[in-house]
Amino acid sequence: MTNISSVVDTDRMLGIIKRRCDDYGVSVRFDPYAETASTNGHEITLPAINQPVTQAAMDKLYGFIIHECGHHTRSEVFDILKLAKPPEYLGALFNIIEDNAMERATARIWRGDHTALSNANAIIIDECAHVWRDMFVNPPVPWEENDNGPFASLLLQQVARTEWDTQGEVTLAGIIRDMPTAPRKLLDTLMDEGWHTKMQATSTVRSTWDLACDLARRLYPDRDDEITECESAVNTGVPREGTGDGTGSAPATATAGEGEGGEKAPIEQGYNISWKDAVLSEHDGFKETNPDDPHGGVGITWEDYSGGSVQLMPPSEINIVDLSKAKEERRSHWGGVGAPSSFMVQDQEARALGNQIRRYIQSRARSQISRHKRHGRLDKASLVKLALPPIDGGEYNRKIFYDQEKRSVVDTAVSILVDWSGSMHGTKMTLAADAAGRLATVLNKQIGIPVEILAFTTGKTRCDVGVLKEFKERGLPPEEIARRFSAFYKYSSGNNDADALMVAYRRLLRRNESRRVLIVLSDGAPTDAWGYGHADANLLHVVKHIQGDRRQKIELWGLGICSESVQRYYKLNEVIWDPHDINTKLFAIVKHGYEDWRTAR
Repeated sequence: MTNISSVVDTDRMLGIIKRRCDDYGVSVRFDPYAETASTNGHEITLPAINQPVTQAAMDKLYGFIIHECGHHTRSEVFDILKLAKPPEYLGALFNIIEDNAMERATARIWRGDHTALSNANAIIIDECAHVWRDMFVNPPVPWEENDNGPFASLLLQQVARTEWDTQGEVTLAGIIRDMPTAPRKLLDTLMDEGWHTKMQATSTVRSTWDLACDLARRLYPDRDDEITECESAVNTGVPREGTGDGTGSAPATATAGEGEGGEKAPIEQGYNISWKDAVLSEHDGFKETNPDDPHGGVGITWEDYSGGSVQLMPPSEINIVDLSKAKEERRSHWGGVGAPSSFMVQDQEARALGNQIRRYIQSRARSQISRHKRHGRLDKASLVKLALPPIDGGEYNRKIFYDQEKRSVVDTAVSILVDWSGSMHGTKMTLAADAAGRLATVLNKQIGIPVEILAFTTGKTRCDVGVLKEFKERGLPPEEIARRFSAFYKYSSGNNDADALMVAYRRLLRRNESRRVLIVLSDGAPTDAWGYGHADANLLHVVKHIQGDRRQKIELWGLGICSESVQRYYKLNEVIWDPHDINTKLFAIVKHGYEDWRTAR
């Protein structure tokens, strides 16, 4: 039975992918007609995923993202391709060898990436094996007459990767055992010559390029001039005049190792396995996709997901954590990352922000005069009413006084909701905690505006909300706020923005202040939802409700932490990229709407 991925699991994976691409500064899109994952240096293209979404498809998708993002840590790849403009056989060899070297390096850094890359490769190899075994028996082109270089090079890379990835070793052994004589003989020859060992020894991008050129000469000795021309372009830094970019056709006159008779046969135009297919991807049975086929792949994106519904958690199901009583974990547990000192307010910058806000408010503070009152100060301009005939039974004539009320910015309440999920670990948490702490210190302690700080994640339940500071807590020391952030660190996992936002919204509605501001600090899109709800749809629904509720008039802000994802959800938004942005963005939030609020009172 096929293991179907749930909506929740799909959401979580898409959130991880989105954050990963944001970390590398690249965009990602799904192409319903693409058969392979690819990147051009600034955008990653992924094959569309058919519905229903299987767990295997999710595993492959995750492997694709880690793989393509890995290329962005070795940007020299793109420079070499732009300079060399290699024909397809050389571009494919470069990709095959570089893929193994890059994945090997990536897998050694993170255990999770090692597992994901191994899973994806094992799934792809297993899928390919079913297609290849039919081709072994009934090939479009006789194997003795076919260019066996692509298939032999592909399997050579798979043999090389068993140095660090043994998950697909059994399947690989079966493929090699069932291979026809001609490609098997070429593979054996290349292994006897030690090419798989040479692949294992590569480390830098330049070493993978040099090895690709050497192997290309071994497979196609009559193309030496073309290969040398590509090498010269890379060495001199002058782009080659050729039109190849690694995706063109292999030369029809190239040769491909020895056939059964020991003679070298010409490449036929119809390959059994082409150089394009030798760079492993989602092959889809090696069939060309018909753009007019209504049953083509359905792209899954966080902009337009084809399934799911809005389902919010009952308030009783949400785990509210009182962090004033939570014990801080031992500092050694965090390795310094989640220690209270990491989340302290920058005192000097907080004072500067406080002075800026105070000067702004004082410059706009003015008294409000309400005339036509029955009590208060005598209004000379209204004395003429005493000489008029009785109006409204004399009620109007008696309203000859006025009240003078000094407006106060203290008639404001601010709720701060901080994303404390795993993707925020490191600099993002430091920025978010500093920003939240500054607002609490400046608005609550220095100006007297009640402030609440909440943090959210999904470490224990589908929605954990930590209360770091309640409205009623006045003058809470920054050290205590930092300690509570640290205590909530152990909960960090996913992020259910919609239900956490509803918690903050409900708590803010209890306030009687005339201006109520809700600020969400987050680095990306939601990844978790309750029941069978859809995380993205849930958040859009909640935000639309809050922004459209004219009766309650909650001023909702999205404050992006090193990410512009908040622009998708929140009409009012700002983005913080580094500590120098904090005061500027916080002041913009405090200032925005102040004039409208003051005028409306």
